[in-house]
Amino acid sequence: MKGEIGASIGEVGAGFARLAWRALVLLLAVGLVAEVALRARGLQPQNLYRVGFSAVVIDRWTEWAMRPGVRLNEYAVTNAYGLHEDREINLQKTPGVARVAVIGSSVTWGLGEALENTIPRSAQRALEKAGCPAEVLNFGNQGFNILNASAFLQAKMHQFNPDAVVVMMDLQMGFPRFPLPNPISDEQAVVRRLGFWEAMFKRASEYSVVLTALDNVAISRALVSPWVPFPMEPRAKAAGAKGAAPPPAVEGQKAFDQVSRWIGDRIAAVFEPLKAREPGGAAIVAAAKPVPPARKERTPEEYERRRERDLGSVVSAMAAFAKPMGIKLYFTTPYGPYFHATDAELGKFSLNMMVEPTPLYGSLATATRREAELQSRVISSSAQAAGAAVIDMLPASREATMASGDFSSDGIHFSAQGYRHMGALIAERLMRDGVCGAAAKAR
Repeated sequence: MKGEIGASIGEVGAGFARLAWRALVLLLAVGLVAEVALRARGLQPQNLYRVGFSAVVIDRWTEWAMRPGVRLNEYAVTNAYGLHEDREINLQKTPGVARVAVIGSSVTWGLGEALENTIPRSAQRALEKAGCPAEVLNFGNQGFNILNASAFLQAKMHQFNPDAVVVMMDLQMGFPRFPLPNPISDEQAVVRRLGFWEAMFKRASEYSVVLTALDNVAISRALVSPWVPFPMEPRAKAAGAKGAAPPPAVEGQKAFDQVSRWIGDRIAAVFEPLKAREPGGAAIVAAAKPVPPARKERTPEEYERRRERDLGSVVSAMAAFAKPMGIKLYFTTPYGPYFHATDAELGKFSLNMMVEPTPLYGSLATATRREAELQSRVISSSAQAAGAAVIDMLPASREATMASGDFSSDGIHFSAQGYRHMGALIAERLMRDGVCGAAAKAR
């Protein structure tokens, strides 16, 4: 009797297993057909890096830093130290190999470019071609200004024992944002942690249009709305309601500008318990940066005096720290097409930092040119007075145009050609100053 019951239970279990297997095969088949159909319509999986999945984490020393061990795609890669590198680095440098650290904003990171085209990797390639064994490390950190870079140099970068540090300045880097006296005390207020399974699902969505449609509410609505007899428009948010706006549609997928709230709510309901049980996983950072009250100067002279004081003090502090550490410190001045840009080109430039000075100078064009000159003057004088070196790009900026091919359309970042050009200029200066020879003597 017991044997018959056991056999019956075994048959039922086997039946359930066969049913589950067939359901899985059917689900995969339907998913595959849907994947092929959606891709045939020209749709592509979402790029997590562009829809809010951030490689940035809260950092007590520098305010924020790049998350270690990120492998989202070829443009968002970090090593175990959070450097934008696809190689692991030892703190102790190799004898006879010149170690150069390049720090800056997303310009140094090489936003939107493969690693081989970034400024640090281009500089390393140029040094090695000239017969100089070198290791040029990318300490670029997206959104950094010079104050963040100064903190990074003093807290972390010097531990890598670089022979030289190059501070890549751009117009945005030249605006130090001094933090308010009350720092962020509750990291959970600005970091949303995803559970393991939700993080895995989100990562998988980068490889599948079907999973992208399930994950991204904007895409789901566009797919579902033509097939339902009722409107799928998002509900209007009540005045004063808290919470973030609906997530943006994936860039380049204009057909997907709406989200299925019905699908989104149910996906959230599935994953909410998992988030409570899984404290680990990836993170999305909503950097809630406090902004100090704007200071209103009445004349360009007042504005420039304040800018010279703020910027010059940080440049001097970095140089004063590097000198006794035995680090050869370099500053580049901003390089951009600011002196011959047309109004149409300026309108596309990323110049949010110029909102304050523009009324003082009468136009955005004048304010931008004066700012480029001011930063170059302050960086050069402050750095040289404190014993640091300067790679002055102001003469090149005076001749630069968008037609040169060195710049992206936002006027701040470079094209692949521009990144390689800047890397070669840095390598040339390092060679001329004997950085390679100093490393060889230390062998």
